[in-house]
Order: sequence, then structure tokens, then C-alpha cells
Amino acid sequence: MDSHQRQKFLNPFSLRAAQLFLDCTQSNTLITEAQKKKITPFFIIGSGRSGNTLMRSVLQRNPAVNIPPESHSAITNSVKKFYRYGGLEWKDLVSVTLGEFASQTVFDLWNIDLLEVQRRASALPEEEQSLAKIVDLLHAYHMETHKPEATIWGDKTPFLALRLKWVEKVFPNARYLNMIRDGRDVVSSYLAADLADSLDEACERWNLSIEKVEQFQKKSPGSVLTIYYEEFVNDPETTVREVCEFLDISFDPEMLENDPVYLGDNHLKHHENVNKPISNRSVGKWKERLTDQQQRDVEKKLAGNLKRHGYQ
Repeated sequence: MDSHQRQKFLNPFSLRAAQLFLDCTQSNTLITEAQKKKITPFFIIGSGRSGNTLMRSVLQRNPAVNIPPESHSAITNSVKKFYRYGGLEWKDLVSVTLGEFASQTVFDLWNIDLLEVQRRASALPEEEQSLAKIVDLLHAYHMETHKPEATIWGDKTPFLALRLKWVEKVFPNARYLNMIRDGRDVVSSYLAADLADSLDEACERWNLSIEKVEQFQKKSPGSVLTIYYEEFVNDPETTVREVCEFLDISFDPEMLENDPVYLGDNHLKHHENVNKPISNRSVGKWKERLTDQQQRDVEKKLAGNLKRHGYQ
């Protein structure tokens, strides 16, 4: 997307002050009753560096599944703006929503024509107009462009583990694959990949992800499947079969192959291992990567959650 097109979405309309001030309390539909049964995506969540991208690459090898690059905060921000801009006309709401996706720094990796999605969403009949349908059309168009044989879409955005209440508002029947990995390995991986500014920040990310998903799971237990990274890499077929059953898709042995798969973001440095064979060589690397003092600090900060999940 060039700068002119991006600007179109970042500044999608001239806000009519009177409408905004007088009608902002008007509510918009996040998802219709009919759509609740039809739009049922899945989300790969959990702390980053927990095998999320590995799970995405495995599922992407299934002919029925398509998972674009990360959407970051686009979905959660769109929900908030749907509430905030209740008085806007439908075509403007479409622009606001697509603008949230366009504004994400990595959205260019989707490599799609966002103007075509805008055209399709703007033309929706009134009974189908909802935030869920805009997001669904966006993902459907990504499938049409990059994997036309796919029939269901997923999202791999670890950040959403902290914002599940917002996701649930749009997709109440969504399913979640909750990736959990030994927090010590997660912290050491964050630091090694230069994806956290400090050890404290990396520890906080892991703790928050664990706790937020646990809180959500208590409220919606049947919607979450927890997958432990160590079990996944030690016995991939058992784990992947369980995931396929949970998502109601057929298991395909080719999902476990390491043939190159189109992800759109394969070239990013922190995804460099995505096309390598699944192995457990990264389990326990924290013992090599962290100094003795760092190990003591990490185990102290993560103690409660490490213990509850069997990491001693």
C-alpha cells in the first residue's frame, strides 16, 4: 500500500462536528445474532516467544486454514471506536475500522488491496452491517488473494491475550489456542531476540499473559485449549491432532512437514526458525542464555506461575 492509499484510511472522512457531538451515544452492531453462528474464527494467543509462530506455520499447512500476519491492536482499537463513533454513517465506520488495520506498522505484510475490502464492506446490506463482518471480509479477502482453497481464518497475535474481553465482544463464539512455554525460556528468548527492553519487562509480559488468559478461561472454559510448548515440540503429532479436533478441521500429515509455507512475514529475524523441522532443541536454553544472577531474578519474579504450570 502506497502512502496515498494509507493516508486515505488514516484520515478516512471529514468528521462532522454536529453529528459527532449529538449522535456519539448511538450504538453500532458489533455482531448480529445470525453472524454469531457463522463467524467463528480462532486466535493463537499467549506470551510471545511461546511457539505461537510455530503453531501458525503448522496450521497454515492445512488446506482449510489461513492465518495472516499479526493484526496487533487493530481489532481491539476498532471495538473502542465503534462505541466512540456511534453517530457515523456506515461507510465512515468501514473506513475507521480498516484505518485501524492500515495504521499497524506491519500491515503491509498482508499484501492485499485494502480499497477492495472497503468497497465490499461499504456495500453490505443493512442487516449484515457489523464490526465482525468488516473484519471477516478483510480476512476472507486475504484468503482469496493468498490461499483461495482455505475456508476458515485464524489470527496469531500474542498481544490479544491481554485484551480478550474486547475480542469476545466481536467474536463471542471464537476459539483460542493458548500457548504456554517455560517462562524462563520465554524471558531468555525475548532478550536474545532483542524484543524486550529489560528482564523485568520480559517477566511482566509472561506473567500478565498467563494470568489474563486464566481469568478469561474461568469465564469461558470451553473456548480455550491450552498447549504447552514442551509437549508440542516433543510430540508434535499428538498436539496437532488435538488442535485439529478442537478447531473441527481434518488432520493432515503434511502439517508436520517443514516444507516452506507462505506466511507473509517469514523474512522477519525473529521468525527465522519457522521453516526448520520441529525440535526440542530450544527447551531449557535459559540455563545457557541467562547469567546465574538473571536466573535467580527470573525464578523469583515468575515463581507463582512457574509452579502452577509445572515448571520447577
